[in-house]
Amino acid sequence: SLTEGKLPGVRTGMRDLDDALGGLHGGDLVIVAGRPAAGKTAFALNLAAAADCGVGVISGEQGRAQIGMRMMAIDGPASLHRMRTGALNGEEWGRVNRVMQAAKNRPIWIYDRPGPSISEIVSQARAWKFHQGIGVLLVDYLQKISGGAGREMRLQVGDIAAQLKNLARELDIPVVVLAQVKREVESRPMGPDGLGRMPYMSDIAESGIVEQEADQVITLYRPEVYEEGGQHQGIAFLNICKNRHGPVGFKRLSWRGEYLKFSDLAHGEMRAIDQWGAAG
Repeated sequence: SLTEGKLPGVRTGMRDLDDALGGLHGGDLVIVAGRPAAGKTAFALNLAAAADCGVGVISGEQGRAQIGMRMMAIDGPASLHRMRTGALNGEEWGRVNRVMQAAKNRPIWIYDRPGPSISEIVSQARAWKFHQGIGVLLVDYLQKISGGAGREMRLQVGDIAAQLKNLARELDIPVVVLAQVKREVESRPMGPDGLGRMPYMSDIAESGIVEQEADQVITLYRPEVYEEGGQHQGIAFLNICKNRHGPVGFKRLSWRGEYLKFSDLAHGEMRAIDQWGAAG
C-alpha cells in the first residue's frame, strides 16, 4: 500500500501525483496536455528521472543531445542556461560530472527522429521492451505523430491514440503521451486568482477521441507564463481531468525553471499560497 511506501505502479517522483494515480500503471495510456512553454517536455523528463525502471523516450521535438542536457539539469540540479554557455560554477560542475558518470548506467533509451510515425513508435517500443525491458514509454508529442488512418485529422489522431493504448496493453507498461492544447485557452481572462487559462479536457485537440482512449488525462498549467510575479510564481498546476484508478482535481507543484525541475511543494509554500488566496 502507499502507507507502506509501495506503489502499485511506476513512481512519478511527486508525492501528491502518486497518491492520486497510485503511480503509472502497466496497460494505461496517460495523456499530459498543455500549451507551449507550460513545461510538458520537462515534466516528461522529470518522470523519466524518477522512474524506478527502464524508460523509453520517443522525441519528435528534440534531439538526444538536448534531452541529455535537460536530464543533467534536472538530476544535478544545474542551471540549463549556464550549462549551455559553459558558465557553471565549481559546485555545479561537480554535480554535472557526478550525474554524467551515473548516466552511463542509467536505463534510458531515446529515439529522436523528427515526426515519427505510429508504426515506428510501436516497432521501437516493442524492441525496447523485449531487449531492454523498459517499464514505461514517454512520447513527445501526440500531434507530431504521423501515420494514423483516416482522411480527417480527427480520425488520424483517434487512430494513433487507439494504437498507443493497444501498445500499452500489449507490452503491459504505461505509455505517457504529451499533447497540445488549443490556442483559444490563451484568449480567456486570467481572473483574480490567475487560473482563468487553466486547460481542461475539452481544450485538448480532438479531445473526445483522446478522452475515450486514455486512462488518465492531465493538463499542465503555469500562470507565470502569462503573469510574472504574484502568488503563483514558481508554481505549476496539474489538473487531473480523468482518472480511471482514483480521484480527479488539481494538484500544485513547485517549478524551478532554471533546473526544469518539478517537485512537491513544501508545507511552508502551501501555507503561503493558501494565505494569499484567502487575503485576495
